Formats: sequence, C-alpha cells, structure tokens
Amino acid sequence: MRGIYYCQYAQVVPQSASFDIYFASDKIASEAYGSILEHGTYIHKGRNMQVVIFDAVEGNHRMTHFAFKIWNDFKMYGVIDINLY
Repeated sequence: MRGIYYCQYAQVVPQSASFDIYFASDKIASEAYGSILEHGTYIHKGRNMQVVIFDAVEGNHRMTHFAFKIWNDFKMYGVIDINLY
C-alpha cells in the first residue's frame, strides 16, 4: 500500500499513519464498499493484478482505501489512515 500510495500521490506515507488490512468474502466486501469502487482509480499491473484506490478526506484526516484483486481469486482490502497536519 505504501508503494501504490507513493505512485499515486508522489508522497511518502508518514510514519504516524496507521494501516489496516482486511480479507473479506465478495458478499461482505460488496456490502462494505457497494458502488464506491466504481468511483475509485483503477490501477492495472499486468493482466493478473488490479488495485482500486479511493480517498475519504475530512478536515485534516485522510483515509485512503485499497482493494486488491490478484489472479481473480485473491482479494484483499486495506486502509491507510493519515492525519494531514
């Protein structure tokens, strides 16, 4: 997530940021993210890896969400939680 964040925003993730990683079934992920994934930025790395990245920013707080899909079977979700100042 750090590397993708850097490529997307040209910024290093601060050391104070917190990370969460989730493994969820398709049903749970669909309920949690719903149609939000449609509005994310899709990053394709070859034909077998896809990452969707999207932000929720409120005041000085940014939560960057990631949805990884590798080989259409392995799915992982993550969040970087950053205080901007």
